[in-house]
Amino acid sequence: MKTEARFISAADTAATVERALELGDEAAAIRHLTEAVSRLIQASADSKIPQAILEAPDPIRDSRYETLIATAFAYAMSRRGEMPLAWMTDAKPVPTEWLWGGDGASKPFRDFIRSHTPDIFRDKNILTRERDWTTL
Repeated sequence: MKTEARFISAADTAATVERALELGDEAAAIRHLTEAVSRLIQASADSKIPQAILEAPDPIRDSRYETLIATAFAYAMSRRGEMPLAWMTDAKPVPTEWLWGGDGASKPFRDFIRSHTPDIFRDKNILTRERDWTTL
């Protein structure tokens, strides 16, 4: 019997991301969010995601990451062929285009990432590649 990946809730994800950002550790925030979303995407198609995993998290101080968390969970649900919840899709777009984890990136690199960004993220002004959401 295949062991199912343990899921990380949106609430735990948001809390951990906020703590990492408060400590100035954006890399840890990125790793945790990626892991949480990757587990949803890579879980077997017949596995049921517990409702508690999908409950809306409390707001966090960084509105960009708040939108990113919501959109990433919506992306994971869509990749699973399931409907994202309203809190996931209703997040406001970030005010200006944001290359997640790419501060100071060159214009050619931003253009490259933009061309590989799924629509669900691009619609929220977030640039990130599809492959950034699955861990090995």
